[in-house]
Amino acid sequence: AAQSLRLSGCRVVMATKGDRVASRSRFIDKHIELEDDSDSEQLLPQLSHIVEEESIDVIIPMEDEQAACLSRCKARLENGSGVKCAVAEDSLFSMVSDKSSFISFCEKNALPHPKTIALKGEGNEHEHDGLAFPLLIKPNHAAGARGLTLVRNVEELDAMLPRGVSSYGACTREE
Repeated sequence: AAQSLRLSGCRVVMATKGDRVASRSRFIDKHIELEDDSDSEQLLPQLSHIVEEESIDVIIPMEDEQAACLSRCKARLENGSGVKCAVAEDSLFSMVSDKSSFISFCEKNALPHPKTIALKGEGNEHEHDGLAFPLLIKPNHAAGARGLTLVRNVEELDAMLPRGVSSYGACTREE
């Protein structure tokens, strides 16, 4: 993203917390180290200051956790400074970040989506549901590919599902 923005003539200012790779990118005009990037109440004043000092027009989050945090303070940041935040407002972001909620939304609105079933980790959840193997076990709330598990048969499902649920909480299965 930084390369594309820079090559299109944009000035790229990156604000991160402990990201050594981003700070050395040749496509970044300026790197600013954040004090905290996981709490929206602490992130808001930091970003407001950066937006004002650096004349920022658009904020583009680069990771899931920062996008979630930015979505929570988006309205206050945009209203206070006029900057645009390239992230959905919190209610929409929260819904699409929860795989079960998002699949329910797709079903209610007749939108295409992978065949998906919520899991509780209580066993025998592979019977009578019509899912074909291989399939994926996916945590409802996880960033990136954390907790994503490929299972090829019922035995692997029975072995892997309890681990996924105990490590990540509620999960879904997806063909």
